[in-house]
Amino acid sequence: FTPRQRATRDDDGRAHRNLYSFAGLEFAPTGVPFTLKGQVGYERGAFGAVDDGGKWDWLAGIEAELDPARFSLDYVGSNADGDAVVGSVFLKL
Repeated sequence: FTPRQRATRDDDGRAHRNLYSFAGLEFAPTGVPFTLKGQVGYERGAFGAVDDGGKWDWLAGIEAELDPARFSLDYVGSNADGDAVVGSVFLKL
C-alpha cells in the first residue's frame, strides 16, 4: 500500500494512493531438483490504472537447483503490457 504523496501524482498534479496484492504457489516434488511456481497479482491506484480498472499480472515458471547454480525460466505478463519469457541464473559463491 502506498498512501497519497508527491511521488504518486498524475499529470494533472493529483496525488493517488496505490494498492498491490498478490498470491503465489510453489510445488517442489520430492527427489527432483525442480520447483514449479505460479503467481497472480492485482494493482489499483497510481501505478495500476488500466482504464481505471486496475492491472492484473501473472507468472508461471520452473526453477532447477543444480549446485552451485539455480536456473529459472518464467513466463510473465499483465493486462497492461505484453507477455515475456524471462530466464535467470544465480550462482552461489
